Amino acid sequence: GRYIRIAQLEDYCCLMVISWIYKKLFSLKGYILACILMLHIIVLPLLFVTITSTHKQSSNEQFVSHAREMAGILSDVLSTKNPDNDWESIVTIVDSALLGEKILYIDISIGDNVYFSSNLNVGETLPGKMEDSVIGDNDDNTYYLSMPVRFANAKGSSYLLRIGFDESVIAETHESLVKSTFY
Repeated sequence: GRYIRIAQLEDYCCLMVISWIYKKLFSLKGYILACILMLHIIVLPLLFVTITSTHKQSSNEQFVSHAREMAGILSDVLSTKNPDNDWESIVTIVDSALLGEKILYIDISIGDNVYFSSNLNVGETLPGKMEDSVIGDNDDNTYYLSMPVRFANAKGSSYLLRIGFDESVIAETHESLVKSTFY
């Protein structure tokens, strides 16, 4: 007799809990809570993907714009020099640009012949006009640009300034954004 009453009591308690959950879940408050929960489950991943992709695209555009601006300034500064008389000045300008840690490679070429290449270069010499169309184009963590340089008194020679920028900074920035959103 006693064990039957305990079993009946347990069944009764179980039914009370189920009944209470059923009343709360299928009430107006329950529907509102379920809607809010489902909204968060659907919207938050979409929001995360949108924010990270927008950040990556914006960072890439900023990087390319900054790289082109730096290459243009360097080309303008070099164009004030005479390649025959201002050799030491050209070397100083190029080496100081490489010491800024944003540029990994610089050379000045005439056609396929390298006219000048710095001893501080991290990258390797590549023949011809080298230029990446997008960041991460070659999987070498270097964004290459080529710009014409019109040296003073260059006697019609067509010089090409080839610069390689460190693009690993972009990947690190994007990875830190992704990590910071998860932690």
